[in-house]
Amino acid sequence: MERKDLRDYVRKLLVLPFVPSSQIEPLFRNLAQRANTEPLRKLVNYIDSTWI
Repeated sequence: MERKDLRDYVRKLLVLPFVPSSQIEPLFRNLAQRANTEPLRKLVNYIDSTWI
């Protein structure tokens, strides 16, 4: 993932609390499928186990 793509991906994760609650989990699952590096997968797993 390029630096800009990584920045955009993390921004999308960070705005999840600001979308309607019914849309958070589906949007998160969509983002989680796009995690293509080990650090991103760890971040997604942490968010999933802690916040989702």
